[in-house]
Amino acid sequence: MNKIVIRRLLCIFVTAVTLAAPFGTLAAANIPVYQVDGAMLFFDKATGEITGFAGEPSNFNIPAAIGGYRVTAIGSRAFRGCQSLHSLSVPDTVVTIGQEAFADCPNLTDVFFAGRVENVADDAFSGTPWANNTYDEYVIAGGTLLLRYNGGAAEAGVPWGITRIAPYAFAYNSGLQRVVLPEGLVEIGDNAFLHCYSLSDITIPSTLAYVGIGAFDDTIWLRNQNRDFVDANGVLLAYRGEENYVCVPDNITSIGSGAFMSNDRIVAVVLPPSVTTVGEAAFSQAFSLRTAVLPSTIQWIGDYAFFGSEAATVYGDSGSYAEYYASLYGLSFSPNIQVAVNGQWVYFDVPPVAIEETTYAPMRAILEAMGFEVQWSPGRVTAVGDGVDVVLNIGSDVITVNGQRFQMPAAPLVMSERVLLPVRAISEALGASVQWDGASHAVIINY
Repeated sequence: MNKIVIRRLLCIFVTAVTLAAPFGTLAAANIPVYQVDGAMLFFDKATGEITGFAGEPSNFNIPAAIGGYRVTAIGSRAFRGCQSLHSLSVPDTVVTIGQEAFADCPNLTDVFFAGRVENVADDAFSGTPWANNTYDEYVIAGGTLLLRYNGGAAEAGVPWGITRIAPYAFAYNSGLQRVVLPEGLVEIGDNAFLHCYSLSDITIPSTLAYVGIGAFDDTIWLRNQNRDFVDANGVLLAYRGEENYVCVPDNITSIGSGAFMSNDRIVAVVLPPSVTTVGEAAFSQAFSLRTAVLPSTIQWIGDYAFFGSEAATVYGDSGSYAEYYASLYGLSFSPNIQVAVNGQWVYFDVPPVAIEETTYAPMRAILEAMGFEVQWSPGRVTAVGDGVDVVLNIGSDVITVNGQRFQMPAAPLVMSERVLLPVRAISEALGASVQWDGASHAVIINY
């Protein structure tokens, strides 16, 4: 396309802005404009993305290339609200269709995909007749995204090749009793099986990595899960325990969206190194939460993960994603607490936690580092070392050393069957010196 034509199109664009504004999202003024099938497309040749349109496309074939550059993506809201659009053909060069790219196009009834689109946003076609009125058993976009299930059988087998199930895809299907999810499925969207009251049997694939908020709410399958930590292939769906101090087990690889949402009991939570992601609203409105220990393995934390739980302090490694997330959302952040006994760092399988300015650490690790032999009996811990006998009853804030009682500032915590004691209190009761090293964020004990 020569420069004269481009200048003319840009002149037309000045007039077209007012006319086209209701029909789609216009791109920034520095994005070139191209005439295609009666419409003007805003195309970023650097990214291969169509970012907006002007005009009245009807039976529209998205080109495989514009100005000699491959079209690889349809941007977010690029054609949103296009009244004139009736049918759409997507070439095999397109691999991504963004959020609400064709949303609210009231006359879009036919969509054809020449290739296998890899990434289709859940709401890319929301509010269109094609998405709402298609009567295929499985309404699929781009070969990989299951938008909706229209079947009425008691058993459904999601087709192979589906990698994502859109929000509400199976919702309110009261007759569905069993569903088989295929290997290769990675994501289940928000409320995907909501109110599928009879759903009692679900085959979970080993590839599942993300489950949205309320995906299995009001299903027999979820109601029948009697575990404290209800998970699907390592994705934690819900915490049903009664503990105030929670150490998530290391078989969990992802904290699902809303897993602890509105939990009014939990005060402290420790995530294991196996966890790499934390879903949207995972700890939202957990108003009692004060301490969240996040491992360095975390690579992503969803929006609103701690919404309403801003009183919590996030603990993690300096420079970690946890620190970045805390700074992004205005949460308090502190480096992980370390403990050294007689110049040697102590390894903890459950890390120390700080709650209301008191540092707690696993009793066994601390006492063994100080040379004690520790024994556990139901409700009672004893330790013997170098002529010193220590007795502690679980739930009591009193520790006995050689028959002498010492009042601790708080009772021990029980987290994942481990007893965590106030570090300073137990150390000083045994006659040890305790110092805080702010530079290394460590408790230094000499005994």
